[in-house]
Amino acid sequence: MDEKTSLAALHFCIIGTQHPRQRTSGLKNEMQSICERSHVVLIAEEVNANAPHSKQRTVGRDLAGTLRIHWLPIDMTFDEQRDACIFDDLEQEAASRMEGRNVYYTRANSMREDYWLQKIQDECVRLRISAGTVLIICGRNHQEFVADKAAKLGVGKVEPVEYPKGLKEKLPPLEIMP
Repeated sequence: MDEKTSLAALHFCIIGTQHPRQRTSGLKNEMQSICERSHVVLIAEEVNANAPHSKQRTVGRDLAGTLRIHWLPIDMTFDEQRDACIFDDLEQEAASRMEGRNVYYTRANSMREDYWLQKIQDECVRLRISAGTVLIICGRNHQEFVADKAAKLGVGKVEPVEYPKGLKEKLPPLEIMP
C-alpha cells in the first residue's frame, strides 16, 4: 500500500481452514455470520491461481457475489512461484501432505503470504477501500503467520478465526522447514 494510505481503519478477519472446506456450507455459514456482524468490503481467498477464475467455485466467491462485494483470488501462479524460486519447496510441501504430513516451508510460504497481503493492499488502494472488514480465507497453517504480518503492517484490527474450531488439534503436528 502506498505511504499515503493507512490500514488503521481496516479489520482483517483471517479464516484458517482446510482447502476442501472452502466449498462447504459450514464455512459459508461462518462467513455469513462474520458478514452480519462486520462491514465486509472485500473477500480475499487463497485459491488455485492457475485455474481460470471463472472455474473458481468457493463459498467465498459465491458469498461475495451474493453480497455484491469484491472477491480477490490472492495466491501466486506457478510461474510466479518459479520466478520467486519457491516452486520446488511448495511441490515438496504438497507431496508431504500426500504422505499425511503437515509441512510448512517457511521461506516459500512467507513469500506467498507477503504476496497475498500486498495484493490485498493493492486492491484496497485500487477500489479506494480505507475502512471495513477484509475477510481472508486461507489454509490453516497460514493463519497465525498472516495475522502477525497484517498486525505489523498497521492493520487496525486483526482477528484470526479457525474453521472449524479446534482444527489445529485435529491436524498432524506442523513441521516447520526452512
